[in-house]
Amino acid sequence: MRNQPGEVLKAALLAGDLAAAEHNIAAEWGNESLYEGRVRLFKADRLREMLISASLVPRAERGVRVISDYLPQNVSRNSQYERIFELERKLGSLPEFAAVARYVQCVAHLAGPMKDMA
Repeated sequence: MRNQPGEVLKAALLAGDLAAAEHNIAAEWGNESLYEGRVRLFKADRLREMLISASLVPRAERGVRVISDYLPQNVSRNSQYERIFELERKLGSLPEFAAVARYVQCVAHLAGPMKDMA
């Protein structure tokens, strides 16, 4: 899921757009630059609520792309790949860093019979 706090940091740190960063604090939708469309933004607690309402039990949560999008150009994504990946793996498992990651990945399992989603 696209993490709303991550979109705040992206706007401020990558684009230098403080107005967009402030807007993203409460935004439900963001812009997807890769596909030039809109994407839904979530906070981790809202994702957990959605999973629970679908009869799923959250088991693990990780931050994805905590720092890799913000590294300066002098850090080679090729020669430093393993080091960046290992640091991302460590940071993504820590709740304080996962909270501001660009994405949040949640693993859940079925709690019982599925509720009608209609």
